[in-house]
Amino acid sequence: MPLMPGQQVIWTYHPQWRRSAVYRVAAEVVQVDRVRVRIRMRTASGAALLRWVRPENLRPRALDEPAEPYPEPPGV
Repeated sequence: MPLMPGQQVIWTYHPQWRRSAVYRVAAEVVQVDRVRVRIRMRTASGAALLRWVRPENLRPRALDEPAEPYPEPPGV
């Protein structure tokens, strides 16, 4: 699947602090590299974040598909 900057995607995220949890985070592709993809997303509090992720953890987002914000770790 070719990813393009500006494309809306879902990132399947497994946090280190809670390995059994799986989040489907709404994100936008910012930059595409040979090995990884840079995405922009929002936290639960509304702050914008940039992350480098593996393309196998991304998939295109459907127009009406529900998604979650990036979770904030406990104690933040």
